[in-house]
Amino acid sequence: MISHTFRRGLVASFVLGLSVTNALSAQGPNTAAFRAGLVVTPMRSNNGPMDFLQWVALRWPVYSAGTRYRVLRAAAPNGPWVLEHEVAGVVDTIPRMPPSVVVYFRVVALHQETMVKSIALDTTNMASTTTVASTMVGTIGGYSFSISGLCSVTPPSTVKFSWARVPNANGYRLRVLLLVPSDTSTTVPQPSVLVRDTVLVQTNVVAGKYTYVVEPQYDIANWPGPGQTLSLYGPGLVRMRVNVGPGMGPGCG
Repeated sequence: MISHTFRRGLVASFVLGLSVTNALSAQGPNTAAFRAGLVVTPMRSNNGPMDFLQWVALRWPVYSAGTRYRVLRAAAPNGPWVLEHEVAGVVDTIPRMPPSVVVYFRVVALHQETMVKSIALDTTNMASTTTVASTMVGTIGGYSFSISGLCSVTPPSTVKFSWARVPNANGYRLRVLLLVPSDTSTTVPQPSVLVRDTVLVQTNVVAGKYTYVVEPQYDIANWPGPGQTLSLYGPGLVRMRVNVGPGMGPGCG
């Protein structure tokens, strides 16, 4: 019968692309403590309320002197497991985690035989935590805008917006709302616009009263599994209003 320890070694070896030869054959002086000692702690990003994504701190006991470690994470207890990175110490911090989700971790102790070949000696038991909830709130931030000609010119018009950069955002989604002329309390969603920079130039804008809401976009690589990317959107941090066309009001703002 294959032992649980050897199965863990095989899983780690296949996940990491390591040599399976002699995996787990060497027992470290701190084997039992290493296997049971992984502690994961959710923590807020150092950007505070201006960061939508959160961090996780990890620590574990030393396996043996000179051992290196590889950190695996997963979005489910059975994987698939994603290789975060390799470290020499026994503490690590994982940034850019989605808020308010359960994340699973394992740490693999490694013996490096050559520059390109490592052997998985052992792995910790799985540990999990729920990441911190985001405290980012929607606020009206600094921005600038310009419209070709004036707001009162005959449409279609060209609208240009720019806004302040949001820490760690990969891009921005602009939700566009068109005010219903017959009901000033009702808006109709228009197609959203995705941009990578902090500038939007939109041409052929027809007559109407519009509201543009800027939401930061965050791309999480290898989530929930290898090769996949999860895109999340924070709350609207900038709200810009523009009136286009004759009879649409005094202007923009």
